[in-house]
Amino acid sequence: MHRISNATIMMIVICAGFIQVTAFGYIEIAGIKPDILLLIVIFISLSCQKSETIKAALIAGIIKDVASSSVFGSYMLSFLVLGLFLNYHQRKFYKEKIFTQALFGFCSYIFMAIFVFGFNSIAHRGFGPFYIFFNIVVKGALYTAVVSPLVFFVTSKILRIRLAHAG
Repeated sequence: MHRISNATIMMIVICAGFIQVTAFGYIEIAGIKPDILLLIVIFISLSCQKSETIKAALIAGIIKDVASSSVFGSYMLSFLVLGLFLNYHQRKFYKEKIFTQALFGFCSYIFMAIFVFGFNSIAHRGFGPFYIFFNIVVKGALYTAVVSPLVFFVTSKILRIRLAHAG
């Protein structure tokens, strides 16, 4: 497990949030954007200690909550639960494989979306049309899965955490 300073975590997560909110409008496909904040939380959860995971998940969740129209705290809680789960089980996963990175991106995106959907449904006392929501979630999860190896590679280079395929 690696140690990352608080300033580094904040800088990476805030820069990723800024890029996701501003520049990702140019790479959206059918209104769907990849979620690099989620991917950075996944990477830190699988590579670092519990304290760094908590910090990254809370900061990324707050940024995502501020930038979304969901109930405030829903993304923060979903990132925190997901980050703690992955951090607890990090030794069981082989994060160096590109397929595994894509699978983490896909499954984590679906978990996050269902968690946020359920949290918002409880807050608004009613469930919306899940079939429309599910169509968007699958597309977003696929797009996030496709970009996850690139985000893992770039994040590993920035944080100087060696991955097997990173060379």
